[in-house]
Amino acid sequence: MSSYFMERNHKSAQAAGDFRDHCCCQGHPGEPMESVSLFVDPFEPNFLSPIFLQSSETPAMFKRPKGTVRSCSETSYSGQVSLQIGNYGFDALCVQRHRLFGDGWLVIQQRVDRNEDFYRNWADYRAGFRTLSKGFWMGLDKLHKLTTGASHELAVEVVDREGKYYYGRYSEFSIGSEMERYALKEVGNYSGSSRGSTDFDGLSKHRGQAFSTFDDDNDANEAEHCAIKTESAWWFTSSCRGSNLNAIYNRYESRILWHSYIPYPLRYSRMMIRKTRE
Repeated sequence: MSSYFMERNHKSAQAAGDFRDHCCCQGHPGEPMESVSLFVDPFEPNFLSPIFLQSSETPAMFKRPKGTVRSCSETSYSGQVSLQIGNYGFDALCVQRHRLFGDGWLVIQQRVDRNEDFYRNWADYRAGFRTLSKGFWMGLDKLHKLTTGASHELAVEVVDREGKYYYGRYSEFSIGSEMERYALKEVGNYSGSSRGSTDFDGLSKHRGQAFSTFDDDNDANEAEHCAIKTESAWWFTSSCRGSNLNAIYNRYESRILWHSYIPYPLRYSRMMIRKTRE
């Protein structure tokens, strides 16, 4: 191994240790916290995943389950699994033993580098597009089936340009059907990163908004097409402003946004859902 990669891995491990100390020794689970500094390499596909692993893991936890699972709560495996929704099966990404959120999370959106193009049409966002270890979108149709078949909560993680970590957690999350243009129907109570009395809640203002892509304009802005204006796809507000985790992110620029108090642009984002009850 080259000296560069040895040094980089040492820094990553050291930062992960600092982050574990912060999460485990300060505050209480579920308590809103300020941003956390950590070493971030945006070109490492899973650069955040080692930070959230507990030390009590056993080799069995690293074995991919045989067959399919109906949710990430049915397995202790953290990684790619075969998920079954009714008669429909697909590969999905589970996150277990998260230091802040615990077990049972299903990743629905992730941005880790500049390689995946998120300026896509309605059909792509409906079906999903993905390289599970890198940037991907699970798909609106799958997300609708999951969140209408059972109650789910949502967790959002972002890392800013300085390598600081922020999170938001919502007690409820669901989207409508394609006939409803996959509208953001449920966005529950927020807990997570804050500064003083200001919560870094980037999603609540988008509640009720339909999803828009460049070829399917469903936003409430009559003067502008938000998806074309921002070169992205999202549950846009009438002003085209607010959060946008699917914004452009290429070799020249990033426009990924979560909250106005978080330094722009973001270098990483991840959205995850977890079943709360049938």
